[in-house]
Amino acid sequence: MLAVLPFQLLAIFFLWLLGFRRGGVERGSFAARHQSRNYQGYIPLKSLFSRFQSYSATHHAPVFHFHDFKEREEAPITTVLSWLVSLSAVFILGREWGLWDVRVAANKLM
Repeated sequence: MLAVLPFQLLAIFFLWLLGFRRGGVERGSFAARHQSRNYQGYIPLKSLFSRFQSYSATHHAPVFHFHDFKEREEAPITTVLSWLVSLSAVFILGREWGLWDVRVAANKLM
């Protein structure tokens, strides 16, 4: 569920940019111009435009039900390994990008 959230938010934002709002198509937007040029008031059933309208009207914000998630106790080794891997990645990438060598970092900033 949480892995899908960024894609869901991206889709909602993209539709919002095109002009699809919760109350319908925004006047003067790209979606309104497309609707008036191609459909002229009649939106075919199951068309991409109708799906965008439906999605933007019903998915205006992601809904979470946190009571559905069960809290579970994580083993301390899991937390330690997670931190170890993260710090190792930062150290290795920092060394690769020259962040630990002051002269190389200064040259990259110039």
